[in-house]
Amino acid sequence: MEQYSIAILIYCGSNSVRNALVEEKYKDLATILNLLPGKRYYFIENCGLFSDLKKAMENDWLPKLQKIQAITTDILPVIWDADFIINSIESADSARCSLCEINVSCVSPFPAGAINFIVQETGNRIRTKNSVD
Repeated sequence: MEQYSIAILIYCGSNSVRNALVEEKYKDLATILNLLPGKRYYFIENCGLFSDLKKAMENDWLPKLQKIQAITTDILPVIWDADFIINSIESADSARCSLCEINVSCVSPFPAGAINFIVQETGNRIRTKNSVD
């Protein structure tokens, strides 16, 4: 059975709040479609395993996405994630991972450690909206 891993960067607004590593095993496409998700291993937002990916995401890809889509930081989803297939654990450049999806409407499961960040981000947005009104 082949195996691959997915790195997940979890965000509240523009702030990284947690990272995850998911291991998946499959034989073929038909098997993939019938499998339950693999085991998730959660890490703190500053985990060194994801530092290169996080740096590329926050300093390059996210600003470009915001510019192309005209999305300001204050309207980014309260919780969202970006999933990357890990192509190689040996490579040190950004090509070691490929973006496979960005989730903005269904970020689940997420680690309990992200809840405080979600509450804080939501509170900040409510206070900002109330101060403008």
